Amino acid sequence: KVDKVEILDLGPYINGQAGCSPTGEVVVQLNKTLLDTDPKQLIKTLCHELRHCVQFQSITDNVWGFSDQRVALWMANKEDYFSPMDRTFETYELQPLELDANAFAEAVFS
Repeated sequence: KVDKVEILDLGPYINGQAGCSPTGEVVVQLNKTLLDTDPKQLIKTLCHELRHCVQFQSITDNVWGFSDQRVALWMANKEDYFSPMDRTFETYELQPLELDANAFAEAVFS
């Protein structure tokens, strides 16, 4: 369940992000720049962020029936998650949560 999708100026390095607000709402934020310059990438980013929502819900309530191993991997990564600003972009993209979200977004567009 996604409560809100926002299109905001997220700066030059962030295409989108997903998470919970302080009130518990699930919020997906997309970079307004993509709306103006690359609508296809905006939709791809939306798919990527929605997959993060699925991952996060699966950690607490695995309604989609992912394997216990996959959910455990996501849970461990969520506990030790880092942004691309914390490490190299390549290292950031090799995290299990990011690999899965990128693969999902790519599958939608293939």
